[in-house]
Amino acid sequence: MSNIALIGEKEVIIGFNLIGFRLFPVTDYPEASKAFDACAKGNYEIIFITENIAELIIDRIEVFQRKSPVSICILPNHSKDSELNMEILRKNVEKAVGTDILFRKEG
Repeated sequence: MSNIALIGEKEVIIGFNLIGFRLFPVTDYPEASKAFDACAKGNYEIIFITENIAELIIDRIEVFQRKSPVSICILPNHSKDSELNMEILRKNVEKAVGTDILFRKEG
């Protein structure tokens, strides 16, 4: 079994099974929530989530990140400009090193 999970729209994630990712194709909040629960309970080291789906379950992602060492990475959507990916990255770095070294403002 792969230790990398991928939650997202089927047409976006389908190719990743060729490199061994465990796929969780979803289309809406109930499916995304159920898939995220399955990933959270699984023995995954990394959970990738497409940006459109991450936006549906962002509150759950943030709660999970506070209490789990599992890395969550957001796959950006090429058709829109969103700061969700950078916010998740900032929180992961802050969790790892104890401070916001990427985006802190010098004053």
